[in-house]
Amino acid sequence: MVRLKNKLKNKKVLVACCDAGGADVISSWLFISKFKGFDFYLIGPSVKIFQSKLKKINRKKKIILKKYDLIITGSSLKSSHEINIIRKANKLNIPVITFMDHWVNYKKRFLRRKKYFLPDNFVVMDICAKKIAQKNFINKKIYLIENFRKKYFDLLYKNYKKLVKKN
Repeated sequence: MVRLKNKLKNKKVLVACCDAGGADVISSWLFISKFKGFDFYLIGPSVKIFQSKLKKINRKKKIILKKYDLIITGSSLKSSHEINIIRKANKLNIPVITFMDHWVNYKKRFLRRKKYFLPDNFVVMDICAKKIAQKNFINKKIYLIENFRKKYFDLLYKNYKKLVKKN
């Protein structure tokens, strides 16, 4: 996790997301880690998820990718939102980190029109996901981080418990 935090230091970062799974994982990570100053290029269910967890986000309707030092994405199976960002970032040599929110269809998530569009690095939150990612993406860096989704729900539960006790 320390290496990932160092990668983000003093960087102009864009978060691109569409599906609920990736949005839940990334927003939980941002909430717990208290990262600030990121820009968000969101569509679909991810909009409400990020807004509910992070409250105030700098959401962009249009982006100029070359302004960013780093891109963070989810990994939708059907939407091409993240793939389009990854493809353009790869052309501009902008590093991309993709959060994997599930244990299935790893390669399919990055396949469009019979071509793979892969990020530079992957982030997973458990050993099983790391093994699957290493098997599917041999030459890519795989970061294993804490399960921030679980940490977020533990924090909500703790606060809920205090509220119930108080009342």
